[in-house]
Formats: sequence, C-alpha cells, structure tokens
Amino acid sequence: MERIASMDVLRGFAILVMFIDHILFLLGYSSFSMLEPRFFTRIAEPVFAVLFGYFLIGRSDRSFMDRFLQVAVAALLINLLVFPLMGSFEVLASFALCYLAFALLGEKIIYLIPLALLFWFDPTAGILAYPISLVLSQAALGAAIRKGVNPLVSLVFVAMSFLVAPRFEFSFLLTALACALLLIAEKNKGFSIPIIEYIGRRPLFFYTAQYLVAALLVLFARQYLAI
Repeated sequence: MERIASMDVLRGFAILVMFIDHILFLLGYSSFSMLEPRFFTRIAEPVFAVLFGYFLIGRSDRSFMDRFLQVAVAALLINLLVFPLMGSFEVLASFALCYLAFALLGEKIIYLIPLALLFWFDPTAGILAYPISLVLSQAALGAAIRKGVNPLVSLVFVAMSFLVAPRFEFSFLLTALACALLLIAEKNKGFSIPIIEYIGRRPLFFYTAQYLVAALLVLFARQYLAI
C-alpha cells in the first residue's frame, strides 16, 4: 500500500502522545479530569482507531493477513506484560478483534459506526482497556471517511461523551477531533516532519518499544529523581 507522509506523521504523533500517556500512568496519574494532564493524551486512542479503519479499506488479501498477524503477535507480547499490571487487555487486542470483524464484513464494516450506542451493554468493557464497541465503531468511522461518508457523523461520539463513564468520555469526545486531524492529513498528503514520520512508518515497532522505554524512564525517575 502506498505510503502517505501526512498519515505517517499523524500516526507517529499518536505514538508519541500515547508514550507520554503511559509515562503519566506509570507515575501514578490515573484521573482523566480536564484538569489532569492525561485529558490531553486521550487523543491518541481515537487517532489510532480512525487511522486503523481508514487503512483497512483497499488492502490486498495478502497485506491484510500479514498486518493482522503482526498486530496479533504484538498484542500477545505486549499484553503478557500489561495485563498483570492493568487487569485488562490494552488497545492492540481490540484492534486484533477489529481485523476479525473486517475479515467477516469487508467494507460493510462502515455500518458498524452505531455500535458505539451499545457501549453500555458491551461485556468486553471489563476485560479490554478500550471496549470493542468503542474501538470498532471508531475504526468503522475511519473506514467510512475513506469511502467518502460525511465526517460530521463523528459528532454522534461527541453527544455520547456526555453519557458514558468518565473513564471513556474523553475517547468519545476526542473522536471528532481525531477525524478532523485525519481529514487534514488527507488533504495535505505531502506534509512531513521527518522524525515523526519515521516513527509513524514503523508503528508496531515503536508502539511496542515505547512501553519498555516508558517503564525504564519511570524507574530512573523514581530511583534518581525521587519522583
């Protein structure tokens, strides 16, 4: 699949923001209040999800299977470490399930945008850091944008943000912003910030590595900076 510089920059940006989020989490910041720093890092997940869905469309069968296996292996390795710490499977597990949904539905996945309305009844909310109803509907939104659906449909996530639990409200709220960033990247395909683009071109490597780097930085801070 053809590389798009601006999309790689956006993906790299999301990885860096999630890196900061994980450092904050390891330092003990657990609140998602608008007055807390992790409010701003919540943008990473919806950016990942809409980009994920956007690039599901148009993949060859071979490319799709290769990427699914890469995500599944990365999800397994990461969650061997993360699940004992968090008590839930982190977001790559949700993305692996999204691949299975696309394998079953193909481009009809765009009709799953309303799945977010079933968020309150989603049994995966207890075992996935980001329930499948949320991630799959966000991915469906990204796929729909690729197909030319009016991006204003993302406003349904904004409306729902006032109804869901505080742990997830910002992911809903920031989905519309993630879509706006996706549209900007789509219209400015040549935009590049080389270092961030480089990270975005190798998302699974850097996404996996940032867990280790974040843990090492926090250990150093606690050991030598008395944090």
